[in-house]
This record gives sequence, structure tokens and C-alpha cells, in this order.
Amino acid sequence: MYLTYATRLCAMRNLLTFALLFVFTASSFAQNCGATLTVEKDRNSKAVYENGAFFTLELTNTSSSTKTFTLSTALMQEGCERGQKSLQSAAVADLSFVNSQSKKSLSNITLRGKETYKFYVKAMASGKSASKQWGCYEVIADQDGCTTSTVVKVYVPNPTEQ
Repeated sequence: MYLTYATRLCAMRNLLTFALLFVFTASSFAQNCGATLTVEKDRNSKAVYENGAFFTLELTNTSSSTKTFTLSTALMQEGCERGQKSLQSAAVADLSFVNSQSKKSLSNITLRGKETYKFYVKAMASGKSASKQWGCYEVIADQDGCTTSTVVKVYVPNPTEQ
């Protein structure tokens, strides 16, 4: 009877170990969205003058299958960093997505496996924005609830400083 109990205990331990290993492996795969979103040459801070500012972004589908990404932006309420300074973020700009070749607006990008696509984020000072303020925005590429993102920082200077 002792041998049977020990055998059952060992089997249960092995089953629990396997289940935990499966859960951790599955969750690590779930966190990998198979995409990267970066600002070209890490130039993620710009001033917005009369004609706006353009950020060049690259979205890469790192998976082997075709995926469609929906683009969006969100103001970072908690602020962001610029060098060693902590910036208070304000809604200073209106952001839109532009095709880098046709210059037409876009909201979705479909990429084959291992394909990279360059596009622009256009920032225009919003009518209500105060001068001498920063706006820190998260740029998001979402594919069925799995997101990748990067940050762009927009500064609205005093119009007399232009």
C-alpha cells in the first residue's frame, strides 16, 4: 500500500510539473506578438511647427504568416522621459498615419511573414494646444488583441520662436 501511495504521489508530481511547464510555455508564446514597431533611427522626439512633424516608423511582421495590423495612438497620461528629464504630457498634437509612398492616410497594414513596412506618423499642433509643451504618445499596432508599440514625443514651441 505504501508503494502504491508513493507511486501515485510521484505520478501526480510529474503531472503537475508537466501542467506548469505547459502553462508557462503557452504564456510565453502568447506574449510574443510576432511583430516589432520602431521609430527609424530612434528619432522619436520632434518639434511641431506650422507644417507639422513627421516620424518615420517601421512595422515588421516577425512571424512566418500574413498578419493585418490596426494602427492607433494614445496620449501617455503618466508622461514620458526625454533624456534625464521627466516630461508632463499634454494633448498638444493631432496624430495621423500616412503611407510613405502614396502620402494617403492609412489605418491598417497587412504584412506577409518577415516583411517590413515604413510609414509616417504625422503630428500637427492641435488648435487648443498651448505653446512650450510636450505631448508623449504611444503608437500602437494591434493584431487581434496582440499589440506592439513605441513612443513618439512632440513639442509645440512658442510661435514667436519659429
